[in-house]
Amino acid sequence: MEIGVFSNVYSACTIEDGLSRIREAGLTLAQLNLCSVCGELMPAALDEARLTAVGQRAQAQGIHFVSLAGTFNLIAPDPDQRREGLRRFEVLCQAAALLGIPTILLCTGSRNPQSQWQWHPDNASPAAWNDLLKGTERLLALAERYDLVLGVEPEPSNVVSDPRRARAYLDEFRSDRLKIVLDGANLFRPAQVSDMRQVLDEGISLLARDIIQAHAKDFLVDADGTLRYVAAGKGLLDYPYYLAALHACGFSGPLLLHGLNADEVADSARFLRGVLHA
Repeated sequence: MEIGVFSNVYSACTIEDGLSRIREAGLTLAQLNLCSVCGELMPAALDEARLTAVGQRAQAQGIHFVSLAGTFNLIAPDPDQRREGLRRFEVLCQAAALLGIPTILLCTGSRNPQSQWQWHPDNASPAAWNDLLKGTERLLALAERYDLVLGVEPEPSNVVSDPRRARAYLDEFRSDRLKIVLDGANLFRPAQVSDMRQVLDEGISLLARDIIQAHAKDFLVDADGTLRYVAAGKGLLDYPYYLAALHACGFSGPLLLHGLNADEVADSARFLRGVLHA
């Protein structure tokens, strides 16, 4: 596994400075978030000259973009919002093709009208599932057209909330263009911490053959029972077991840091290297 980081971790500086800081941390892989380039995650149009310049700067720094963020709300309660997201997703596909980025990361979405990263009871409804499948069909057609892979990350707040839902989702399509981005911290609810290894084993075994990328963040459980995310190595996640389980299932892809501050990247990368080389 090779360690990388999300470009938007460096949102306080320009993408050029962010790339320099990624290299200073000893990393050569990154997920590009277009907010880092043009201030919008999903711009309405492609700025080819700007993106080409960013790609050239990354190449000069020895940094390879392994994925592109494309996390719009695929089951938003507003149909117009869903349609606009699908339209702008093609712009992301064009950006990925221009820069030679093989994978776009998806958000399966939430019915929550305030945030796609907050749970809503309607996420569990047949209607939400059907909207997810319809939207995914559109995205897979774009992935085929632009020769891309779509990476789906099980998120507790989303319609694809856990490994079982993710397995069912993949099985609906059985497409080589729809794969899994696994984040070990996302597999846990507060009550499951004591079953750490069992939760990791079950989640990874269900999705093993489809994992193309892994994420590295951590979590703590506060006194009130709330689970919150922290930088890798600063929480409760059993990283030696998590990474060993990924290795045992044959995964050797990118391991990307996120959910941390820019000044935490070097320490978390050092921590991950220590685990990987122990």
